[in-house]
Amino acid sequence: MSKQEKKDKDKRIFFKVILAAVYSIISLLILWIIIPPIIANTSLITGPIERSLSKKFNAKVNVRKIRISNWTLTPKLRISSIDFYEKKTNIFLAFVDDVRMVLSPFSLLKGKIETKRINVSRVDVELPSLMIQHYLLNHKYIKKTFLDESSNKIDQFMSFVNGVITINESNSWSVINVKSDCELPFMSEAGISFNYSVNTDKEIIKINKFHASGIRTIRKLDFNNRKSAFYTLDLPIDLNFTGMIKRDNINIAPIILTLETSIINASYTKNSTGTFFNINATEQNFNRIERLFNTRTRNNKLVDVSFKLKSHAAPGKKMHTDCTVNVKRGIFRNVPFKDYLMSFNLINDKIISFDSTANAWSGKLHLNLLDKPGKGSTNNTLVGHLSATRADLNACLGGMSMMPARAGGEINFKINFDVDNMGIAQFIHNKLAQLEFNHGTGEICLSNAYLKYFTTERWQSTREIPKIVRRFLNLAANMTGAPLSLPILNKLIKQFEINKPRTVFAKLKITNGNLTAPEIRAETTIGTLLANGTCSDSGELNYSLEINLNEDIIKKYGNHPLLSMFLNNGTLELPVILTGTLEQPNIQLNLTPEQRELFEERLTNIVMEYVENKLIKKEDKAEISDKTMKSIKKTVKGLLKRFL
Repeated sequence: MSKQEKKDKDKRIFFKVILAAVYSIISLLILWIIIPPIIANTSLITGPIERSLSKKFNAKVNVRKIRISNWTLTPKLRISSIDFYEKKTNIFLAFVDDVRMVLSPFSLLKGKIETKRINVSRVDVELPSLMIQHYLLNHKYIKKTFLDESSNKIDQFMSFVNGVITINESNSWSVINVKSDCELPFMSEAGISFNYSVNTDKEIIKINKFHASGIRTIRKLDFNNRKSAFYTLDLPIDLNFTGMIKRDNINIAPIILTLETSIINASYTKNSTGTFFNINATEQNFNRIERLFNTRTRNNKLVDVSFKLKSHAAPGKKMHTDCTVNVKRGIFRNVPFKDYLMSFNLINDKIISFDSTANAWSGKLHLNLLDKPGKGSTNNTLVGHLSATRADLNACLGGMSMMPARAGGEINFKINFDVDNMGIAQFIHNKLAQLEFNHGTGEICLSNAYLKYFTTERWQSTREIPKIVRRFLNLAANMTGAPLSLPILNKLIKQFEINKPRTVFAKLKITNGNLTAPEIRAETTIGTLLANGTCSDSGELNYSLEINLNEDIIKKYGNHPLLSMFLNNGTLELPVILTGTLEQPNIQLNLTPEQRELFEERLTNIVMEYVENKLIKKEDKAEISDKTMKSIKKTVKGLLKRFL
């Protein structure tokens, strides 16, 4: 073979190799473009993605609907949605929508997901408050939820939108940066950023920095001078913390929550010795706290607030919590107060002890609760003591924006009672008005009180006041006001103003949640009232009363034919019974047969005298026959027997 022929042959072989290489490259490019989209939703792709995300986020991952675009050398991956679950308990953690990332070439061939940047359209996670609630439920620290989790509520989640995640690999560590806008109920301008490092081999997560901020915004409707208008409340909130998670050991500290200018510190630790949670603040001021709590009044504030809460649970044991709160002064729901002190002790969510004192309504209030062990090891009853000393009832009810021009007076009371120890979560869920006492005894004194208001339908239908309080004040108003509706007094004592201040002293008894006042003593405009009896849960009255008229009335009316029969050694005592209901009380004289007969006789004589004078005047002073008068008297007696 000549040199030329050999040279031509080498060229042909070279061109064949080149052509084969070109064909191979084209084939690989075709496969590169066609094959990945075809296998995008198979385990060949989803498996590496789920394993990689699971390691980086220490969670169970479920990937749905993957699309791969690899028209370039750097394939772009787009995931429709990802669900994250807690590995051990399978509890839902987050929903991720529309994830986009640029993959390192050939990373899928190695069964790995390597990327420098991830863009996330939206992430939905439960509110932190619900996360805490679920944590407490799962560890059996509480038995009932204290937050509403209705499935139809859209404000149960917070969302991270337009998030950017960058990942840097260094040896066995992955350093992850996250930055995102945030959507939360009642929040605006919210955002979150954090940086953490993950070592999957050693199962370590270092939270180098976590920062979240936003403005809590609430719109409320205000009524002023019969006009309504919306107003907005804004509260800047800032949260920072660092920490470390190493296998089952967790240490998150310090946690710093800033509410405008007020700072709250906290820490959370979980290790082999147990779980620890601490939260405290020292001499902080909280202005306009209606921005945090749903109140109908403005300008609520707390001045010099200090509190300390410590919780500890040994592994597999119950959570023990101690808390103290001290507020130097403040205004809440239009009620000024000072020297508020509260302390409580819990085992899980069960109240073991609770004590609270405050100076408010120009008096001093005190509430004490102590757990009473039930049968076996159960704790099902709280023994309580509630008292008020020289409190202004008018100011008390005025703070609830429901007071008329004149009502109230000074109130002193002491009540010993027991209630179901339903747990702190249920106490938070229930309002004070729903707190029902089981059994109890006590004493209450109302001084210089205007009570007429407490007989109104508006007062009876109020749901902001505990039923027992509403019932007693209504009973006191009826008890002191009803005697004046007696005809024997109503017709005679017209010049005495009915709605004058009164003083009421009563002994209380609570049985199966029903209030009775078996003994009541009242100083009214016409004298002293003594009562014994009951008021049922449905408001039915059954009381026997003794009305001792005062000296002024005795001097003026003691010689009246009807009243004089009750006059004895300078005292005038009327026996009365009060029946009917709180809404429609019925009062009448409680007479013995002898008294009734004498009363009918005297009343008949009064009527006959009146009729006779009228007839004589009509007949131009002519004498009326005895027969006519006897007939009239018989008719009058018959009518009186029907109505007395």
